[in-house]
Amino acid sequence: MLLTILVTLLASAVAYYVGLFFYLDRTIDRVDALAVDAPGIMSPQAQDAADNFLIVGAEPAGTDVEVTSALIAHLEPGRDRAVLVSLPLTALIDVPGCPKGGQSLLTDPYGGSLASSYTTAGAGCLVRSVQQLSGMRMNHYVQLDLDRLPGMVHALGGVPVCLPANLSRGGMSAGSSVLDADQVRALLTEADADQDPTGQLATDRQRLLLASTLREALRLENLANPIALTGFVNEVANGLTLDRATTLGELKDLGDKLGEFTAGDTVQASVPLAQEAYRPVGSEQSFALIDDLASREMFRAIIDDSALPAPVDPSSAPDAAATPTESAPPAAPPPEPDALTIAPQQITVNVFNGVGTRGLATDAAAALTAQGFGIAEIENQITGATESVVRYPPDQLEAARTVAAAVPDSVLQEGETAGGFIDLVLGSSYTEVVPVVVSTPVPPPSPSPTPTSQPDPTPAVDAAGQQSCG
Repeated sequence: MLLTILVTLLASAVAYYVGLFFYLDRTIDRVDALAVDAPGIMSPQAQDAADNFLIVGAEPAGTDVEVTSALIAHLEPGRDRAVLVSLPLTALIDVPGCPKGGQSLLTDPYGGSLASSYTTAGAGCLVRSVQQLSGMRMNHYVQLDLDRLPGMVHALGGVPVCLPANLSRGGMSAGSSVLDADQVRALLTEADADQDPTGQLATDRQRLLLASTLREALRLENLANPIALTGFVNEVANGLTLDRATTLGELKDLGDKLGEFTAGDTVQASVPLAQEAYRPVGSEQSFALIDDLASREMFRAIIDDSALPAPVDPSSAPDAAATPTESAPPAAPPPEPDALTIAPQQITVNVFNGVGTRGLATDAAAALTAQGFGIAEIENQITGATESVVRYPPDQLEAARTVAAAVPDSVLQEGETAGGFIDLVLGSSYTEVVPVVVSTPVPPPSPSPTPTSQPDPTPAVDAAGQQSCG
């Protein structure tokens, strides 16, 4: 009789957990987000065995949804290592043409922030933009409604967190503590733009809270507690969006690795930046400018499953601890007189067909976009001239020189332009757009280095930013 009762109880428990699994699988929202064959993916065959998750934090914004954080989680084929890369949502990128609302036509490409790609055409456009930025193929998409995260923490009765000093808020102490739902909600509150211009701190807080919550949810004590597990699963089911292919098993693999993100086999990194708050001419919005060379090296290393390049940190130079009485290092040599100083990513161009050749301006605009230029207008402006003309406002000579370098045999001309951007009027001699090389000025050394000087604000690898909790 006792054996019968035990078997019945065991069968009931198994049925309960199986039912919970199917409830979660049925309730989760699914979205057409993946574009595994889209242009811009580096070495596709080398990425076949890896799993790349684009993990997005989102919050309601009126009747819409706004992306507030994004990171790539790369799981190596053998699951021996994971790499987490925080993405700067304010980064100025070339947003590609994207399908929208099931339509066959693509949206027009444009230059804008990474976050704007989601606003333009949803999760699929964000995935395409991240793939184009990183060269990595995203084969999983995970979006979490961050308004549900405090509810998950409440269901678990609190979450142990090792909080680094730079991520603490509202009087919370750095180090190890158990956070309740209200404290988690406070950490998720949007920071002032002056304190977090790129959104990096917000992303790091959300990453930390998500990893800590998953680790707590996967503890055996909580998995065996039907009340805690049911409350947690209910919050997850109503706050999670996946692509149509990702399974709950693959999501558990991700959770296992995220739960270990403070371990030595998980590398944390952020996209290297050249500038945190760049404001293009004529724009009221500031953007982060990505360090193209450093970011390419980092993403290439991730794809190859090799060691990530060390960040360039001027404060780590041998003379960083020098006293003010010691001689200063020699100044960097000045750039060549004709060196270009403004990168294509900082320039917006109007492209005009000056000779009437069908498709000439459209093709040139596509070639300029591939080089990183932003495009405003593509129109006809028939002049019949042989030479291509780069027309620029008086204060944009350096930007115009970069455009002229990309269009061989073009000439510079100061004058009024459409929208205050650079005008490129194509002549009959136009043949192609060529890559340009922009000089990178070396910042002067600090005149009075001190032991308390801050590290580079945009390191590629964040190995030391974790709080030691013993």
